[in-house]
Amino acid sequence: MSRPALLAHSVAIRAYQTAAVVAAELDMVAHEVAGIHEVQVGELENRNDDEAVAEFNATYSR
Repeated sequence: MSRPALLAHSVAIRAYQTAAVVAAELDMVAHEVAGIHEVQVGELENRNDDEAVAEFNATYSR
């Protein structure tokens, strides 16, 4: 398995906790990055078709 160039996580506690587990497994340092966040997309989850992307962008830009 190749190592990622960077292991980054958001400020969310659960993101830090997950990154800590991954960092320990890969012998890396995890870096907190302000301004990145998890997004819940509901019915659009696991979709990447044009219609789903357009709906997400329209909703997110509001």
